[in-house]
Amino acid sequence: MNTSLPIPGYSQGFALGLLLLCGGPSGAVADPPAGAETGASARPSPSDAQSPLKENFLAAFKQGLTEKYDQEVVRGHFDVGSPPHAHRYYCLVNTETRKREVNGVAGQLVLRADKMTGIKGAAVSPFNCADAEQKGMLVTTGYVLSGSVSSTITPPTAAQEPARGAAAAMLATAPAQTRDPAPQQAAACKSTVSGDLRLHQLESRIFNNTRTIRVLVPPGYDAPENRAKHYPVLYLLDGQNLFDACLSEVSHREWGVDETVYRLIAAKAIPPLIVVGVDHAGKDRAHEYLPYKDYFMDPGMAEPAGTRFPDFMTDEVMPLVDAHYRTLKGHGNTGIGGSSYGGVAALYALLARPSVFGYGLMESPSLHVGMGQLVRDTNPLIALPNKVFFGFGGREDEPAVAARMIGLVRMVEANFRAAGYDDSSFRFVIDPEAMHTEDAWAKRLPGALTFLFGEWRELPEPSH
Repeated sequence: MNTSLPIPGYSQGFALGLLLLCGGPSGAVADPPAGAETGASARPSPSDAQSPLKENFLAAFKQGLTEKYDQEVVRGHFDVGSPPHAHRYYCLVNTETRKREVNGVAGQLVLRADKMTGIKGAAVSPFNCADAEQKGMLVTTGYVLSGSVSSTITPPTAAQEPARGAAAAMLATAPAQTRDPAPQQAAACKSTVSGDLRLHQLESRIFNNTRTIRVLVPPGYDAPENRAKHYPVLYLLDGQNLFDACLSEVSHREWGVDETVYRLIAAKAIPPLIVVGVDHAGKDRAHEYLPYKDYFMDPGMAEPAGTRFPDFMTDEVMPLVDAHYRTLKGHGNTGIGGSSYGGVAALYALLARPSVFGYGLMESPSLHVGMGQLVRDTNPLIALPNKVFFGFGGREDEPAVAARMIGLVRMVEANFRAAGYDDSSFRFVIDPEAMHTEDAWAKRLPGALTFLFGEWRELPEPSH
């Protein structure tokens, strides 16, 4: 089960959506409780100091399963989805039978411990542990099997390194003294950046923090013949997930923006343009991106600050970029995009600053936030962007939940079309087999960029 978007298919769909959601308010995948080993109480980590003590982690880990195993240990985990909609699945192996599928059903596993609410219970993953291992997604670093069981898992590659360092204190049937004193460390990750990517540090007064701004310039940007040339700009959120798989905390996958943009420019499918990746704020990602509370992911969340995000973009990010690069300014030359909560922030900025952003790229947006308020924000539409692209996958959640989320995007589409948009200015792509992952967004990126910028022509900058 992919974690993606938790809007209910009401009643049972709603309960299932909430049951399968993992991750605290920050959206990051949490480590299991410290000391979660066989025979020991699962102790809260320092960040969970206010959480009640959980029962024995191994016992809770097996709750809801119809077949009881007393000899199981965790051989690894794999993550599906991206923050804040990320699920972690644990793979078990039986020390006596060597059986690797829980209940004999391929892919039926138990979700990780959630730092806020404890064990989530049973769930069905999009693929089984063998699939995860074959795809290179299975993380085994930090997991220790008992001496009587030899692991056949291939040592993890750098891309498998746990998002936040898998806790060494995971499930094991061996006595504590048989554990490795220092878990195996994954080799340093090799950057997957292939384009001319330039980094800047931005100190934000609005959010009172510092982050990296990643600027991809087009081929030939510094060539003498181009020194007077200015370029349209596309701002994309969650900059860590765009260019370099090493920086993608949960999935260790990326959008492949640099490769895709350079390929499309070379094919003359889009004009040369500058792409700016704006890093998220880690644990404060949801706080900064959401203009409205997410009552399903985190019913008790504090009031988010996402209504200030358009100001952050126009008053802090864009001036930094404009000061260092030859950008074309104005509605007709500027786009914004993002995925999941980033898609929420991008759509909100598109609506809140229509004179600034003329192009919108929203992938798998969490339109349920604010009880659907963002959907209502698109009705009526007065100041209109030039072109808008939405993408969504049919396997982003359980069928009923995914259908509900697609229905919300359909409502937004209806509002845009009521405002005069047609197939040349609004596009909604549904990939029936796609999940809530960077791979899915990377796959749709060429079509999205071609639709948005394929017919772009330089427009005069606004006069002030």
